[in-house]
Amino acid sequence: GGGMQVDDEDDANDPVVRTIDVFLSQNLPGTREQASGKSDGVFLFQHPLRPKWQPLNEGWRVDKVSYRPQHQMVELEMLSGLGDEDSGELFRHKLVSASVAPKATYAIGLLRGEQLHLTPLQAVLQFRPRFDHKDEEDAARKRNAASSAAGAKEAEQDVMEDGDEGSDREEQLSTVQVRVHKRESDRAKEIRRSSHAYLREMEDKESWKAVTMHPPDAEQTQAVREMLVNRTEHEIDFSVSRTEYLASLNAVSKSRDDSVPAQTLDLSREKLVRMTLEQQVGALMGAAQVLHFARLLELVPNGMLHAAEVLRLLPSVAVLVQGCWVVKSDITYPVDDRAAAARQQEALRRCRDHILTHFNVTTRLTASSLRREFTREVPPASLDSMLFQLAMRREGAWEFRLAPDTDFVEAHPDVQAEQERVWAGVEAALATNRPAK
Repeated sequence: GGGMQVDDEDDANDPVVRTIDVFLSQNLPGTREQASGKSDGVFLFQHPLRPKWQPLNEGWRVDKVSYRPQHQMVELEMLSGLGDEDSGELFRHKLVSASVAPKATYAIGLLRGEQLHLTPLQAVLQFRPRFDHKDEEDAARKRNAASSAAGAKEAEQDVMEDGDEGSDREEQLSTVQVRVHKRESDRAKEIRRSSHAYLREMEDKESWKAVTMHPPDAEQTQAVREMLVNRTEHEIDFSVSRTEYLASLNAVSKSRDDSVPAQTLDLSREKLVRMTLEQQVGALMGAAQVLHFARLLELVPNGMLHAAEVLRLLPSVAVLVQGCWVVKSDITYPVDDRAAAARQQEALRRCRDHILTHFNVTTRLTASSLRREFTREVPPASLDSMLFQLAMRREGAWEFRLAPDTDFVEAHPDVQAEQERVWAGVEAALATNRPAK
């Protein structure tokens, strides 16, 4: 349990009417993710396709529950109908879950008197209908029909061959079709492994495990509910202020600056404060790709207090383009030890450096010249993805994502001079058709 000290005086018009101690409970058995504090086996079930005014148990009952622990999948087999199972008038319906990445950290709460006990959720599962049983029924009908047809044909053949056992039978020759498959490239393999069919295949390789569902008032359910209560009196070290605590709950907001890509929303302040300053700078730059220095200081926790250190760390992960900081190409496309992948990564780095040298001189670029120069080395899809990270398409051309930051250049001429030397080395490397170091 723990309490939070409120620094400001309470508003007379909004007095505190109740104070509740908060306890963190992790008493449930099983493996827990220590880094995240998530408890094993605690899920939030959501049914996005079912209206809230129609409960799940209205007209249906759960007949069977199965679980795939590796993929965190739950299958509910529901029964509904006019009669009972013996009458054969029941309808079977399947609901299968998919894990959904939550936008925040969720917990299940149990209020006991003046105490609130929280148990972090492992995952959020959303259920949707699946009609595998219908496919199986259709396949069974087709197999039965094919078997019946084959039996009839075999019987007819036996009648025709009756009495001809002594005759010579001509040798039956069958045609064998040979297929030659090209060696699968790393990119093709990556695309295949990210496809729905491949993911479904991986899911189907894990067998379902039957589990028992207990109603809310069962003794087993009551026993589990009691485990959600923290019985210890260990005090939580809570030394942060109210403002810092509320700020730690909020993800990095995009509303203040549309130039920051949505990837930075995955970096909550809670995650960032657990990193070193060097890791914070690398993570934020890797997510945003392009940032103004002032904006980066806003995203780094207490960044204004560490502005000099942030500026010292930046050249190790980014380069200066039009006064804006852009992630280095060798970080976006790291070195790969495999020969084929290494050549591809080198071509991607060289193409990206080529783009950045153009943007370092002008904020506008046409993609046609790039395609002509790198069409044999960089696939068009990779080139477009690269440009989308750095620029925005307008009127048939690409414009650098951010406006030039002349204030930074004027305030830090030494950094600008050093970055000009860096770009001279990059341009020299591109001229000799080798990747810049």
